[in-house]
Amino acid sequence: METLRVRAAESVPTWTVLVFSAAILYQVSHWMEHMIQVYQHAMLGIIISHSHGALFFLDLEWNHFMFNLLYFAALVLVFFGGMWFTKIRFRTYPLVSVFLGLSVLVEGWHFLEHSVRLYQHVLIGCEPCAGILGASVDIVYLHATYNTLTWILPLTAYLAGGYYRRMWNML
Repeated sequence: METLRVRAAESVPTWTVLVFSAAILYQVSHWMEHMIQVYQHAMLGIIISHSHGALFFLDLEWNHFMFNLLYFAALVLVFFGGMWFTKIRFRTYPLVSVFLGLSVLVEGWHFLEHSVRLYQHVLIGCEPCAGILGASVDIVYLHATYNTLTWILPLTAYLAGGYYRRMWNML
């Protein structure tokens, strides 16, 4: 099993390891902001429209849209550029493939949510906007869930594929 982990990370181009590592760090910072929003909303009783996280000045529809666009693009690059085009397939590295594939799907949906939210923002000026599921689910918890999934799923692929070792060796 140990050689399988090392081989998965060593089978992809160096740029894939760099993009994947940066994406994981990028998402950790975004996830922490959403955990602060959950704390503000659930523990402090602050209403949704005022639960902005630690970097409150960045909690805008445009920022979330751009952040999720870049993160989605990074995951797609890693999945298709690093896995698919280098002929790493499900059969060879099932854990990495499944978790990375699920990451792309969940973040794709999350990005779609932010696309709809941005459209609503431009159309009617809401801040924050409900999006697709936000009309029926508390958006603080909804986006905290999205961001938890899109952090844990790729992190699992990152660890299972041994990307952390290759990154560590590059430092």
